[in-house]
Amino acid sequence: MMPMRISCSAAASSWPDEDEGEDIGCLGTSSISVEAHDEKALHLLLRNLRNFVSNRSTGAGTKTKEHQQQLDTIAAAMISTDIFDGKLVSAVERLTGFTRVQQHRGLNLAEQNRQLLMQANDKQLLGIKRKANASGSRSKLDLEWIYKWFHEDCPLVDVDKTRRQCYKRKKKPFNGTQRRLDCQRRIISGKKQDAIKSFLESDKYSHWLRQTGRTIHPKTVGNCICPCIKEAKPVECACPVCVEFRYLLSAWNEQRKKWHATPCKCPGCTGPRFGEYMAASQSTTHFKQALCCKRQPYPHLKLPHLPGEIPHFYPLRCCAKSDLIPGHVQPCEHCGWARKMYNHHDCVERNYEEAKWKRWKLTNIDGVNERKVLQEHTGTRRELLNTIMSR
Repeated sequence: MMPMRISCSAAASSWPDEDEGEDIGCLGTSSISVEAHDEKALHLLLRNLRNFVSNRSTGAGTKTKEHQQQLDTIAAAMISTDIFDGKLVSAVERLTGFTRVQQHRGLNLAEQNRQLLMQANDKQLLGIKRKANASGSRSKLDLEWIYKWFHEDCPLVDVDKTRRQCYKRKKKPFNGTQRRLDCQRRIISGKKQDAIKSFLESDKYSHWLRQTGRTIHPKTVGNCICPCIKEAKPVECACPVCVEFRYLLSAWNEQRKKWHATPCKCPGCTGPRFGEYMAASQSTTHFKQALCCKRQPYPHLKLPHLPGEIPHFYPLRCCAKSDLIPGHVQPCEHCGWARKMYNHHDCVERNYEEAKWKRWKLTNIDGVNERKVLQEHTGTRRELLNTIMSR
């Protein structure tokens, strides 16, 4: 018998369906043309590309970082401005499965890489940055150390000694899991934003930045503050001295920012103590840290329900002289405003320009009775500083 021959058109029309996956070969001495092989290869390439894009684009939730990077890389190689100029976006989506958004991402990535390759001696290609809420193994930060930092190392946080009880049977979602709270309640000497700022300025965060090269958003830091840590409120203390002093610090802190808009040239503001001096007005904790010696551990004063925590207190010698301090305790010679701060008369904070703060004034409240009420007072900067030092 003579060998069977089939024409090119017959071979092209006899291709199997996409899902059969059979190999197309020639029967006998088939003479399928090169164009037919190219057309078949193009058909299979587009089918494989659609399946690849579909498998990485469907499903609930956000695509993983690895899948998104794969789609971006392929789209950058395939998409060009000619597709958008020729209004072929819909056709490309039908043939490849790439959505309009993904085509834009690929075009942007290709343009970034083109500009990068034009720069001198830098051949590393870019990847499109993922959103902050993207999933993926490298997108998830380890926040446990921040959670512990606020409990153990934050200078603005102290144990609330007015409450003995700890949290019981309370849970809080943290970093994707439920955390059981069993910690002692604590107090922030200031606002929540002050605690966040204290963390972002800490040595531990600076070391972490150098190690990882990543940054943490202040909102993320705020979410790591345990519910056991509450802001200290002046209304919780009935002592008029404490309440007035907090208002004095607040007024000083807000106004001195404007006072130093033009840098002061006095010896104190140009000396080594300027940083601590400016930080002293942020809160009562910062104020005590600037004026007093460092807190010392007192192991013999451990609380019975917290045997693992050693309390730290400022030494009695660093406290103001009062009747409550034993007579044998001599005042500290290494701390105080005169030794830790500076008091130069030519400083912008000690001139006679206007300053405002609140102080107690005897006020008639109902036409008959009088009592002390905090009211705004207008004076000079020198008077405000002297009031703070006297308190």
